[in-house]
Amino acid sequence: MDPITTNTGAVAEYLAETNATIRKRELADQSCTQLEAATPLLINAIRSGKASPEIENLLCSLWSGELCKQLISLDTDIGEAVLAMIAARVHGGEEADCLLATILYHTGGMPPTDCDSW
Repeated sequence: MDPITTNTGAVAEYLAETNATIRKRELADQSCTQLEAATPLLINAIRSGKASPEIENLLCSLWSGELCKQLISLDTDIGEAVLAMIAARVHGGEEADCLLATILYHTGGMPPTDCDSW
């Protein structure tokens, strides 16, 4: 076994892991900063009753519920993809249906029958 190739591979793996850790930390800091900025809006929305039950259900699930368990173990790339799914649903509404249905279809899920994107 060539020690230079072995060391190069180990170094490359170490650098990839280090870069992934740094990226995850940067994304965590950015996300927490965005949440801090959005906190007054969320508090006001809950207090005013505007989408209050929905926000509170999401909040509780993110805090310690099923959604927390599902999200906390995702690696960075998959986590960002999940955020893209959520953002598409939040911002695109029904426009995201066919995209979500395509994922379900190609993974053996049960997409709605009214989507013809595949």
